[in-house]
Amino acid sequence: MAKVSKDATRLLGIMMMLFRNNAVTRSQLVDEFAVHERTIYRYLAALRDMELIQLQEGETYVRTPAADLIKQSGLLRSFADFADVSKFLPVGRADFWQKLPARIDEKHIVVTTSTSEADVQVDLQHHFALLEKAIQERRYCQFSYKNTLRKIEPYSLFYFDGVWYLAAAKQQQIKMFRLSGIKWAELMDKTFTPDPVISAILHQQKTPWCSPERTTVMVNVASEVADYFRHQEQLPDQEIIESRADGSLLLTTQISHQKQLFPVIRFWLPHLRIVEPVEWQQQLEEELKTVLGVCDTP
Repeated sequence: MAKVSKDATRLLGIMMMLFRNNAVTRSQLVDEFAVHERTIYRYLAALRDMELIQLQEGETYVRTPAADLIKQSGLLRSFADFADVSKFLPVGRADFWQKLPARIDEKHIVVTTSTSEADVQVDLQHHFALLEKAIQERRYCQFSYKNTLRKIEPYSLFYFDGVWYLAAAKQQQIKMFRLSGIKWAELMDKTFTPDPVISAILHQQKTPWCSPERTTVMVNVASEVADYFRHQEQLPDQEIIESRADGSLLLTTQISHQKQLFPVIRFWLPHLRIVEPVEWQQQLEEELKTVLGVCDTP
């Protein structure tokens, strides 16, 4: 799981103070968090944009009914995660927070990590409401994607690494569509019954790469970076199977697609190596040779 930022933790702290005391002042927040008043202004502005607080008078702020809904719905633990990606969500509308409990329960929206792509707001403005409506009403939708007309069964909206995806099914096969690649979309009157197997797979996924069959991959982790893997899961469903005397690790991970794994391996090079399947390590090495060959070309 991605580490929650300091800003998100402080935003959550401000909301907790408001739930305890009903109102807070800027001076109280400066003292509480030991930061400059400009920083507190920034936090308060962010919470106002999310329609969770409002200025009462002077420097006093109170929470809004939307904030009360978060507390009543038991979503305080989720708030810091959402705060981390709030600028990439359709916030600034009270109905987003009003519908948030249902979205959490029904798993219509999945959010992981918080790096943005430039056109994420355009994606949301053009497609978010229509696609969510299709998901909730279990209606087929069709759209143009990569110059091809697609007719699909929509299941959920998935936010991963700064990109919004639509998780859908076609002929019992799971498909992922990047929202920025959808040129136009429309709802159809025909409805569908979600496949429980597909729903279960999507609910368990932490990345856009879905498959009913996953590959168990064995990875060697050098001692120089082993602590990072001991203290926090760096790979999907990571399991340490051996801690060696030299400080290195042997672990397994469950992978649906090579795109889940190869970028992580490349990030940690030269400290990670795929032990099994051997052909995956060979393929990774060939890709690296190709990249290095391109870089060396005058």
